Amino acid sequence: MRVHLILPAAGRGQRFGAGIPKQQVRILHQSLLEWTLTAWQSIPISGHKLLAIAADDAVSRELAAPFNVEVILGGRERADTVLAGLRHLSSIADPEDWVMVHDVARPCVQKKDVEQLLQTCQQTQVGGILARPLTDTIKKLDSLGRVSTLDRSALWAAQTPQCFRVGELISALELANERGFSITDEASAIEAMGWPVNIVTGSDRNIKMTHAADAALVEYFLKLDLTT
Repeated sequence: MRVHLILPAAGRGQRFGAGIPKQQVRILHQSLLEWTLTAWQSIPISGHKLLAIAADDAVSRELAAPFNVEVILGGRERADTVLAGLRHLSSIADPEDWVMVHDVARPCVQKKDVEQLLQTCQQTQVGGILARPLTDTIKKLDSLGRVSTLDRSALWAAQTPQCFRVGELISALELANERGFSITDEASAIEAMGWPVNIVTGSDRNIKMTHAADAALVEYFLKLDLTT
């Protein structure tokens, strides 16, 4: 069974506020997209690598040209983009193959964490995700403005990549779409089906560049990787 990769990058990154798609924002000497594609060059992927972008995103297509990745068109929402990648894979991959889905906005992904995630999935024959246990005290605000404290011992912050069987992830996303479920990541679609999900502890470097203030921390971690 092969391992494939889908990099969804069809969004506009409006929360980042750069005026351009977030993957095109420059960090140090190259774009965020180039950093992420470079990180995945050192991670062994036996199958296909897909980059899903918006139809009018000629810049990202050009940035990805030097890399061993196939560019396809994504959808309006993240789940639509991932599903587009999976449907593309369905004609060239076995349903039992594994597929990893990774945020382009996480350029500091660690090779050892990806390898541990894949090893866990293969050993247990159950898909899984990278995640970090929460360390902050977590508050919940209800509709009346009342605050309560949640038990953080059972709470994790999901990261990517997330790794599942090609066939099961297609089925989960299609059914979630039919039922109108809110899908914020691939695992939430799997969970909605009642299927199990492994959690593998990821690195604290594997942050997602969501807001402009995140760029400084991403740059710091990239510099660390360049010097180690």
